[in-house]
Amino acid sequence: NKGGMDADDFAFDLGISCVVCRQFDVSSKNQLVECQECHNLYHQECHRPPVLDQDVTDPRFVWYCYRCAKKLTKMVRFHKRTV
Repeated sequence: NKGGMDADDFAFDLGISCVVCRQFDVSSKNQLVECQECHNLYHQECHRPPVLDQDVTDPRFVWYCYRCAKKLTKMVRFHKRTV
């Protein structure tokens, strides 16, 4: 690929690939999951801790990446102390 961009780089620039590995390929056990807070995409296996299959397949499930979940937990604790 002379001076051009490969498919993974193109997907990353569009925001449609995993923010950890920068790839957009998926398999039945390694889907891309979107954080409902920051809207970053993570492969199930790239995120730590890994995202469980039952969470990905449940349409009612709202998923937050580890960083956002931690930040939201801190905000809830702070709010409970100030109320």
